[in-house]
Amino acid sequence: MSRMEKTSTGSAIINAVWEVTVERLAEKISEKDLRFWLPHMRLLSIKEQTAKIVFSEDVDANTFKNTYGSLLLEALSWACEENVQIEYIQDRPNDVNQKKNTKTKKNVWVLLVGIVLILLAGLLTVIFLSLAQNVMFKETFYQIGSTKVDGNLRVIQLSDLHDVSYGNNNEKLLSRIEELQPDLIILSGDIIDQDNNSHEGTFALCSSLTSLAPVYYIYGNNEVEQAFGFDMTLNSLQERFQLSKEENLYDNACFQSLDDPLKDRLEELGVDVLWNETATVKLQEATVDIYGVLTSNPSAFWPFSGIPYSTFMEENTDHFKLMVSHEPYVFNTFSYEYWADLVLCGHTHGGIVRLPYVGGLYDQSIGFFPEAQGNYVAGEYSIGGHPLIVSTGLTNEGIRINNQPELVIVDINQY
Repeated sequence: MSRMEKTSTGSAIINAVWEVTVERLAEKISEKDLRFWLPHMRLLSIKEQTAKIVFSEDVDANTFKNTYGSLLLEALSWACEENVQIEYIQDRPNDVNQKKNTKTKKNVWVLLVGIVLILLAGLLTVIFLSLAQNVMFKETFYQIGSTKVDGNLRVIQLSDLHDVSYGNNNEKLLSRIEELQPDLIILSGDIIDQDNNSHEGTFALCSSLTSLAPVYYIYGNNEVEQAFGFDMTLNSLQERFQLSKEENLYDNACFQSLDDPLKDRLEELGVDVLWNETATVKLQEATVDIYGVLTSNPSAFWPFSGIPYSTFMEENTDHFKLMVSHEPYVFNTFSYEYWADLVLCGHTHGGIVRLPYVGGLYDQSIGFFPEAQGNYVAGEYSIGGHPLIVSTGLTNEGIRINNQPELVIVDINQY
């Protein structure tokens, strides 16, 4: 049996054949050349009378083949005891690098997929927890100091309920408000939802609220659309009432000429509805002037609210001045120090999704990351040295992530 026939038994035979080949080759070439080439070449396999010899990336296999190929062929055939052919194989660094790069890319993809799965799991957890929380509203308390108030005056703000009910006939919401013992209740708009055909639940809520404290209702965009069928931008109002565009101030009497069954129904229930108007109410030892903004769009605020708002601020300056505007954009737009002692707003829904360190994700009028742009979206701010509070709203319909529905409670006292 020839050595060629024995090579299938394993690497030991291949190593033995290679040792005999090297000894035979040493008789044919100089010791110096053999020491140079030998570390860079090895016998990989012998199969079907073909020997595969691998050369490292540091030397050129063709150079050896051209110089010593015939001598190696003779030595290898002698060692195998029969004629063989030689296949020269050159190790390519690119092949090695490609394998490394492929492995690296695979590892990177595995890492990225893992990160995405972790983030997705975290997001799903936050969404699930938010859905569970949104079944019930949270309570946010604010403490406001004013020398115009003796003792403590408690104001509760409901905003952006959108005809949602907490319990049968809003019994959970009503029960909690009764426990909080408010002196004044402010409904700051979008209590109804214009897409609903019936608001009987909201009317029942309003009727019950009037038994707890004086209730004042300021329209939001949903009430405006329901009552008037057009928005409160300056262009819309000029067109609707055929007003001269050259004037800077307009008479609010134009609104009183409009038929509004919604307002009529609310007032029948004992709710005061304010359309760019002031109401004065005595609460304990304090007198409070409440100004309700109908034209809360910045373009229409001063043209329609300039005169009544100035009267509200300039008369009876010893009264506590409470201003309510459904939308906060007037205060984003105008840098003005002549604001009320306290301003309450809503409309933004807190930016829909609340992100840590960033705030609201989206506002329908401003766009993405409204708080990062310096806008008033949720919580307490200071305008002209006075507090502005923006409620995130009470509705739990639609998307609300890390943004539980909110009931606002403001305690006003001398301290």
